[in-house]
Amino acid sequence: MGIEQVGAVLQGRLTGATIITHGFQVEQRVPLVGSDGDSMLSLATAVRERLANDGKSAYLVDYDILAESGNGVIDAGQSNLPASGSSKGDLILLWDWAFESNEASPGWTQAVGDALVRCDRRSCDLSRSP
Repeated sequence: MGIEQVGAVLQGRLTGATIITHGFQVEQRVPLVGSDGDSMLSLATAVRERLANDGKSAYLVDYDILAESGNGVIDAGQSNLPASGSSKGDLILLWDWAFESNEASPGWTQAVGDALVRCDRRSCDLSRSP
């Protein structure tokens, strides 16, 4: 699922946001091939459940980078997006950049921050590396 599709679904529906970002995962070994990078998914799910317990709607978007120097994708299987006609709610963005956090060259922390800030309805990628 592309960011364009998610942006269209969420447009005008958000009342707040929680952003969970993570990179290097100690329990993983390099290379991260075969890893889904979702070590923080339980935290994102807990935030969503807490909001639901408080009577609020919340939408989870799981953004993954699947390979070194790759563009990110929305993991539709892990994400929880609003159905048509759903109420407004909070966004929980799980921003996984584990593959790029293991680069030997400097500047990747800055690059992921820049990519997150640049993220809009059209593009969220690290293709402009440091």
